[in-house]
Amino acid sequence: MKALESYHWPGNIRELENAVERAVIISRTDHITLDDLREEVVHPPSTSRSGGAGRVAAEIDVAGGISFYDEVNAFQKDLILRALEITNGHQSKAAKLLGMNTTTLNSKIKYFGIR
Repeated sequence: MKALESYHWPGNIRELENAVERAVIISRTDHITLDDLREEVVHPPSTSRSGGAGRVAAEIDVAGGISFYDEVNAFQKDLILRALEITNGHQSKAAKLLGMNTTTLNSKIKYFGIR
């Protein structure tokens, strides 16, 4: 797959392993397609993203002060929502995508008030 070859893989083999595992989980057939891969793998961003919980640390202006915990919580909530969306709300599959156990995910869902 060209997308797998052209992606930068900043997390190296672990990120590749997670991407393939995720694709296997959400694939509706016996074959992985581009639709099963994360958007950033299929279409790597040419410029950095900005705004929202999808921001990277280098894009956050800490000079004026920030709430570290608010930023971390927003990031966690965004990841959980994305995983639940990908798995159509299936919590155990979402937990697997996120590399956590289902109990931890359920606790975070309650903490963030995710429905």
